[in-house]
Amino acid sequence: MEKLKKVRKVPPKVGEYYLVRTIYGNWLGMLDNWPIIGPKHSDDEYFHLSEDHYHIDVRFTDPKFHTHAEAFEKVILANNKVPVVWRKRMCHASWIYHTLGVCSSVIELNQHYAGQTARAGKSGWICPHKKLSLGEIQPDAFGVITCPLHGLRIDGKTGVCLGPEPREGRVLGVSALKERLAYLEARIEANLALAPAE
Repeated sequence: MEKLKKVRKVPPKVGEYYLVRTIYGNWLGMLDNWPIIGPKHSDDEYFHLSEDHYHIDVRFTDPKFHTHAEAFEKVILANNKVPVVWRKRMCHASWIYHTLGVCSSVIELNQHYAGQTARAGKSGWICPHKKLSLGEIQPDAFGVITCPLHGLRIDGKTGVCLGPEPREGRVLGVSALKERLAYLEARIEANLALAPAE
């Protein structure tokens, strides 16, 4: 019997299968067993979402969903009667970004935690906000790990929360530019694959 890996310390590889936490529910108007990342939580303090919910782990969703901008901003509401189940899922993308941009809530969150140090877990730093293990999240070209749930910025070497991202005076390194370009190319390819034949 095939023994599947769980995503732990390193980013998953595209095309390989993993055991992934899933929850049955409604996302984008569709009922299915959706892959999730992070714990069940509410975001009332910074993001004005008081309902318990999970965040979708888009790395394990069909690429057709990567073309939906709204898919990167929505969460799936938790139902206490529906259990979280580990299921076999293929990895379709190694990247996972937070999608809230540099909005006032993200800035306020980063200001609140600035200077605090994340706890070291077995698989890497633990985000102090909602306790997501960040071992599978790669640092950017500047050594910064950004939590994919809400955008908390953490120094990859020290675990210190860095505060809001500077709006000026920061030039992207080559690796960061390549990473963002690859992300955009993947979105374009997914769009082309969905386009109706002429």
